[in-house]
This record gives sequence, C-alpha cells and structure tokens, in this order.
Amino acid sequence: MDPRTHYEILGLVPSASTPVIKASYKALALVHHPDKTLHLSAEDRADHATAFRDVQEAYDILSDPKLKVKYDAELQRHGNKVDTERSTFHSYSASPRSSPPKPARRPSVHLTTPEEKRAIKAKIAQQMAQIQEDRERRDTEEAGPSP
Repeated sequence: MDPRTHYEILGLVPSASTPVIKASYKALALVHHPDKTLHLSAEDRADHATAFRDVQEAYDILSDPKLKVKYDAELQRHGNKVDTERSTFHSYSASPRSSPPKPARRPSVHLTTPEEKRAIKAKIAQQMAQIQEDRERRDTEEAGPSP
C-alpha cells in the first residue's frame, strides 16, 4: 500500500485554502488527540497517536504557504505519490511503527525543578545585591567630599 499524501491524511484536495486546511486539522486533531483517547485500549491509543502525528505533520507542511508549494512540486515530480525513499516532507515510511517520526515542531520547553528555581532566585538575589552596592558606591563617588 502506498503511503498517503498529506492531502489524503487531512482529507483535502490540493487546491484547499488555508482556512479549510486549518478546519480539517482541528476536526481530526479532536478525534485523535491523546487527551481525547484515554478511555480506549492501549493498542487503540497507539493507533490514534500515530494518526495524530500524521495529522500534525500534514498540517505543519500544508499550513505554511512556502512549504506547501515545495510539497506540491515534490508530489508532482513523483506522479502525485509519496516517494518514501526521497521525500523531504514525510518523516517516516509507510509503516508508521517501523521507526519513530522526526519531530516537526520545536522541542518542548524545559520545566525547571524546585531546586533549579531556588538556585535561580539565589543568583538573582546575589546579582541584585551587587547592583545595589555598585549604585551606592557610584552615588557616594558622584556626591564628592562632604563639606
């Protein structure tokens, strides 16, 4: 079975406008989002997670006008089919479980631990104390000798 194009994943035609792409993405994301599939079995949740990654990847490409033009050109070069060996827009092969997808979005933010927060606060307090000392020293130097 040939891998599906991003248009097929989102259920769109290649001429779909940006608002239609966004609406299709939102509808599919609501169905496949991991938070919406907690009541399912582990295997079903894994299938939905794979589908969600596919939907997310398709939206990331098709919602960006420059990437969409490049994607359309690549599809046209390959007869409107996905060439899994040479595709720059499909992060994994036809068998999604064969290898994990590459992240299409920025990595998540680093959450600081309470210890890191305390260390940051201590460092800021030290810097503020140094700034206060520098300010007081500068103010006394600018005031000059007292009469």
